[in-house]
Amino acid sequence: MPPDQSQRNPRGPEHLGDSANHLKTLLLLGGPVYLFLGIAENFWYRAGVYGGFVFFLLLIPGNLLAIWSMVWLIEYLAGRTAKGFAATVLAGGNLEPEPAFSAEEAMIMRGRADQAEASFRSRWQGPPPLYQAGLRLAELLAKQGRADEALAVFEELRRGPLPPDAAMMVANRVMDLHHKAGNTDRLKVELARFASDYKGSGAAEHAGRRLRELKEEERQRNDVGED
Repeated sequence: MPPDQSQRNPRGPEHLGDSANHLKTLLLLGGPVYLFLGIAENFWYRAGVYGGFVFFLLLIPGNLLAIWSMVWLIEYLAGRTAKGFAATVLAGGNLEPEPAFSAEEAMIMRGRADQAEASFRSRWQGPPPLYQAGLRLAELLAKQGRADEALAVFEELRRGPLPPDAAMMVANRVMDLHHKAGNTDRLKVELARFASDYKGSGAAEHAGRRLRELKEEERQRNDVGED
């Protein structure tokens, strides 16, 4: 019975690739390092620091062992760095892929926005519930000029659990819709809320400035009305 191929090379083809990379690193670094060490050792030999036997031990087995150890250390440290970077990127586990909405986008392109709206609502409610579908639904409603309905969806999203970046996006879109609709009073409430929730950030400072501007404009209008 022929031997199993996996038993001949239990570590698989990846091991062959690692060996080839190890040999490549050895050839690229070994030659220059061996030359440098040989020149230095020859200098000390001619200076009488050690005899011919010691020079021979340093020149051949000593240098080869030093170069091999150096290459192993470089590849070990490089491997540890790569694994650490991968663990950081993956946050210690597998990241869930972002849900796709290609079917709904195709519906919109074909003029079937009502079907896309229904699909967004269904996927938003779940199971499992997808807040991303709710965001797409609100944007679709806003593009159709249904600002009140879009605001209602954004408000419902805000009452549920949202990642920080999505929560900030919702807050910005709510302010934008109130601004476009001319809802100044509601806009001031949202600006104050944003400035408080994200205090210390540049966006919060901008919201605070805009809120002060609106209050100043309102005060000026009131002064003119009294006159």
